[in-house]
Amino acid sequence: MCTKPCTCLMNAEHRKAFVDAHKAGRAKTTQVTLSDMAMPSSKMEKVISAGLTWIIKDFQPFSAFDSEAFREFLSVCNPMLKPPCAATVRGRLTLYREQLVDQVRALVISTMT
Repeated sequence: MCTKPCTCLMNAEHRKAFVDAHKAGRAKTTQVTLSDMAMPSSKMEKVISAGLTWIIKDFQPFSAFDSEAFREFLSVCNPMLKPPCAATVRGRLTLYREQLVDQVRALVISTMT
């Protein structure tokens, strides 16, 4: 069988042999689209943290995260990003608050001794 497809593929027999030979050795491939690719959790944590900082510093409402225009803006910036909803950011604020309370409590206890 000829291994030069550009010169012998005019012949139907050669074309079939060439295709069969390549199909036999080729693994099945699948195409991955941007929507199939998940953002790493560490990156998503940074997005949520940055969003929370924006909400706090600029006195934005949590509902800004649920705005269609805001979500479209973020998808233009990064098509792989699935923006967090307002409830996720609000929940993160609660988590940060608990961490800060623990830190302040530890600081107060350490200064009392």
